[in-house]
Amino acid sequence: MLKLRIMHLIYLVSVWLHVLAAMVWIGGAAFIAIVLIPAMKGKELANAFVPALRATALRFRTVGWLSLGVLVVTGCLNLALRGFGWRACLSGAIFTGRFGFVLGAKLAVVALILGLSGYHDFILGPRAAEKLGSTPDPEEAIKIRRRAAWMGRTVLFLGVTAVALAVILVRGI
Repeated sequence: MLKLRIMHLIYLVSVWLHVLAAMVWIGGAAFIAIVLIPAMKGKELANAFVPALRATALRFRTVGWLSLGVLVVTGCLNLALRGFGWRACLSGAIFTGRFGFVLGAKLAVVALILGLSGYHDFILGPRAAEKLGSTPDPEEAIKIRRRAAWMGRTVLFLGVTAVALAVILVRGI
């Protein structure tokens, strides 16, 4: 009986960390997209736009990837604590039924998030910041900045989609 209570407590802490990491990651991404970038585009802050965005993006990149790491680890732990071991994962048995279908969809979205975030954070974003600060071709800088902005918005949308799938996963539809 005590072992079951301890396992339940570990599960609750893991779910709490999972939700907290999702809040930090989505909240930070939403803040940058909805608050910081539009505020910095105003005429009074135009000169500070590139350095402020670069500093904010670098700081959030660390926080964001730590949050994504916590999400992956606690997600795996949550599945294990719900009774889905490696055997069920490796055999594909975990993906049967309604739960398995939603889990598969959520994992596909998470894989997209990780891939697109990596591309955005380590390739496209730094290239856009470099072009904004130094390119003699403003059209090229605008084009790459827009691509980076849309990639960031897409990843944010996918994050919100992952949260919706998580709710469906544990609460049903």
